[in-house]
Amino acid sequence: MYALFAICNCLSPSKLDEQILNNAKERYSDQISKMSQPFTSNYSAPNPTTPITPSSPKEKPSPASEALAAYSELFLFACPKFITANAPPYGDADSLTAYIADPPEEPATRHLSLFLDDIRARAEVPTLRSYLKLYTSLDASKLAGFLEKDEEELVQLLMVMKTASRSISRMNNEGALLDGQVITTSDLDFVINENMVHVVESVMNRKYGGWFIRNTEHAQRVYDALKASP
Repeated sequence: MYALFAICNCLSPSKLDEQILNNAKERYSDQISKMSQPFTSNYSAPNPTTPITPSSPKEKPSPASEALAAYSELFLFACPKFITANAPPYGDADSLTAYIADPPEEPATRHLSLFLDDIRARAEVPTLRSYLKLYTSLDASKLAGFLEKDEEELVQLLMVMKTASRSISRMNNEGALLDGQVITTSDLDFVINENMVHVVESVMNRKYGGWFIRNTEHAQRVYDALKASP
């Protein structure tokens, strides 16, 4: 559960309960750090049928290879156990021989490939998000200059970010799975008016009481351990 939570939070960052976030970081801090790194969308990853690992121990792995390897690791660990709907052709000996000689792609590998394609499409969203958080309104041409893109490419990237931060939420858990209201899952939203990008960021008041209680309890445990030590 925490692995899926880490993936979702890296893909769509938002204000969350600190206790849940800290628990996820305790378990997957290294993967979360790698998945949070921005990388270029033109990176070509290795074939997903093989583990995504650095090609040589002497070479420093790129942020793209580290991020995709972390996504791949957590996805394969936490994804459902996919099965294929088509049984082997037991009734035809020739077809069965061909099936054994060249078996179809594993369902989990196929889903991993589709998932990594989606990750590559969103590769530059963290960089765009970091610039938008600095402004309340910004000229589109200026933002395109920051990202070293033309305005048409910028609009496409903005639409990718807009789509990635949308989800369908069912009201009172009623209706079908696809029924409901479209909501924003990110704490950052924007609108485009002519050549201006207007940014709105939701601010959540931080609750300090729980933070002080947790740290006080931790300090007390450390003090008790030191006091009990010989």
